[in-house]
Parts: sequence; structure tokens; C-alpha cells
Amino acid sequence: MMQKRGLKFVLCSSLDQVDPDEWNSFLSSQSPPFLRYHWMRAYEISGSMTPETGWQPIHLLGIEDDGSSPNPDTPGVPAVDGGVPTVDGDPPEGRPSKQTAEQPSTQTEKQGRYRGLRFALPLYIKSHSWGEFVFDFAWADVARQLGKAYYPKAVGVIPATPSTVYSPLCDREDYAELLASAVDFLREELPRLGVMSLSFLFTQAPFADDLESLGFHRWVHQGFEWKGEGLDTFDDYLALFNKNQRKNIRKERKRFQESGLEVRLSSPDQLDQETADDMFDLYERTNDQFGPWAAKFLNREFFREVFRTCADNIVLVNAVDRGEVVARSMLLKDRRRLFGRYWGTRRFVKDMHFNLCYYEPIDYAIRENLVSFDPGMGGEHKPRRGFQAVEQYSMHLYFDPLMDQLFRGNIHQFNESAQGMIEHINSHLPLKDHR
Repeated sequence: MMQKRGLKFVLCSSLDQVDPDEWNSFLSSQSPPFLRYHWMRAYEISGSMTPETGWQPIHLLGIEDDGSSPNPDTPGVPAVDGGVPTVDGDPPEGRPSKQTAEQPSTQTEKQGRYRGLRFALPLYIKSHSWGEFVFDFAWADVARQLGKAYYPKAVGVIPATPSTVYSPLCDREDYAELLASAVDFLREELPRLGVMSLSFLFTQAPFADDLESLGFHRWVHQGFEWKGEGLDTFDDYLALFNKNQRKNIRKERKRFQESGLEVRLSSPDQLDQETADDMFDLYERTNDQFGPWAAKFLNREFFREVFRTCADNIVLVNAVDRGEVVARSMLLKDRRRLFGRYWGTRRFVKDMHFNLCYYEPIDYAIRENLVSFDPGMGGEHKPRRGFQAVEQYSMHLYFDPLMDQLFRGNIHQFNESAQGMIEHINSHLPLKDHR
């Protein structure tokens, strides 16, 4: 615990210890849905992100402190004992081992909830690097070659979500002072626990700038984004492309429409548990196709929980054949943006992926006056559908001086490579009059 001018910082092992209304009070209708309490809590209560899977929640909370101890409505200050042992024999490339090392104890003195929340950072201690989509295995190899531990590490991230959404929860008027105090606290507390580094992944740009001013090192990654400002119809979207690509997109749309499949969007009241189970089955089917390269980090209970608690933010695009759903894509939305997340199909239909994951969501975004659409990571086909390459950021701090020096001295090469890739992709977009 750290106290500062009526505020104390504590590490929290579960969002069950946080009041949902206080957490969400820092968010607006334009805030990314991934930051909302029930979405974040679903990772924990579903068992998807737990110590057993190599994710130890250790969220940082800034709590009002009136001088009494403990806070009457809180479970007391989490006792973090004994440090965090490193994994005995890191699995190849950091993939979680079935035998996971003991994680830090952040158990509280008694059950209850903290009150008076003024600042929060979702945070996890990790024993591997999977489910982050910032691929730091090369840095783990450097540490290993130097005879240094790389894990455990602390990561501020929305799990399994490579979208630019991460930011502190805080009142803006106190933001600068609280963030600086929070970083000071983590710099002191995490090494005491045996944690080797602190990173924040897929940060919103202003937060990345603030962390850089506090000594973090910026790592640039390449992502994709579609921008829809000024578009009123799908034909306006088509008009952005050169003649050949307009023709290709129309052909892909027509071919899918002639397949006999009907596209339907599910309303929030249709997102029942049966639909959640079906979306999970399709998500699992998609991941099974990729074998060891799969990105299956979520379980059935996660889908059930977010369908139950976050339905207003979920957009489900369905391909239906005579009443039977054969494919779905699942997206999230706030008042301004759309985020592609998961998709799956029971049979191959030519151009179905392009339609369910790109064209139908873009059509939906235009109708709903959404200004951008993040389709998710990867995909060589995205630029030809008008998705521009954009910079995404992760911010890093190593507590070992040599590792921090090596990262700081070499990360510019990674950044220049990513920025070169972004420039190359955007210089070849099939847009009208594009040079």
C-alpha cells in the first residue's frame, strides 16, 4: 500500500472487490466497451484469465483514504506475500505450461468491496506472453541468453484484445498527478514482488505519450483501421476505390448474395445463452483450424457471461441458410467505433468471410454513424477493403538496468521496421487517385 494526500494505492486480486458503478463512472458511452466492468470481470469469473492459465489479476486501485484503517467498506489492503517465483523451466516461446508456477498471493483479509475509487489500471502478472498480441519472445530470448529471468512480468492490457483501447480509469482533472503517483507505486512495489518488467499494451495514444514522459519506452506496432467519417451509404464507401477494386467488391458481394445465404443481425434481446454457446463453438472451430498457431484464450463461460451482461455492446452478424445459422462474426461497439473480434463458420462459402467480417460491418458502421472500425490483427486482405495501416503502441519498462538499457537502445530498429511497413501498405491502397 502507498498513501498520498488522501489517496492510497492497493493491488486488487479480483474485480469482485471493486464496485461496478464506481468503476464504470469513469467511462462514457464513447469509451471502449472492453474497459467496462462486466467485460473485464468476465475474464476472471469465467476462468479464462486466472492464475491457472498464467494470468494473475493484480489490478491497481487508487482509493480515497480518510485516515481510518481499514476502509469500512473494503476488504482491507491486499497482502502480497513471498514475491512471485519464476516459472521452473519456461515453456517453449512462453506458451503456458500445464504446470503453472505459484502466483502471488493477493488474498484479502475479508470479503468486501473497496469504496471511493479514484483511479484504476487493469493489471496482470504473467508467467508467459500468450494472449497479449505483442510478441516479445525475442526479448525473452535475450534475457535467457544473459542468464536473467524474463517472467514473471506485469502487463496492463485488455486480455486477448489487440485493439487500441487501453487507458487508465480516472477523473481527468486529477489524471496527471494520479498517474505519476501510480507509476511510482508500481516501480517500488513490483520489483519487491519479484516482477521483472512492467508493460502497457495497445494503449490509447495520449496514454502512451504520458507513459513516455514517465520513462517508459515506446514500441510501435502495425494495425488496421477503417475510417468512415463523411460516408452516408455503402455506395459512398465503394466510391473511394479505384475502378478495378470497386468491381471486385461488388462481385464479392453479389457472389455471396447469390449463394442463397441470408445475412441477419442479432438484436441484444436475441443474445441468449444458446446463441453464446453457438458463438463459442464457432470461435473454437476457427481456432482448431490453426493448430499450434491458434489464439484460443477464451472459454465457453466467457461468451455466456458477456452475452448476459454486455449485450448492448455486441453486434452479431449471422449467415443463415433456411433458418439455420452457418456462420457468425462477433463485433463490439461504442457510440463512435466498431471492433471486430471473433468469427467462425460450419462450411466454406466463397467470399463469406469478406462479407461477414468486412462488408456487412462496414455497412452497419455507416448506417449507425460510427466513425471507425478496427477489424482486428493481421489479414493481408484488409488493405484491399479500405483498411489503412495505423500505428499501435505498447509501452515498456524493465526493472533490470541492463535489460532496460538494451531495450531502449534497440527498440528504434523495431519501430522503424513497423513504420516502414505502415508507409508501404498505405502507399498501395486501391483507392481512387491514390498515389
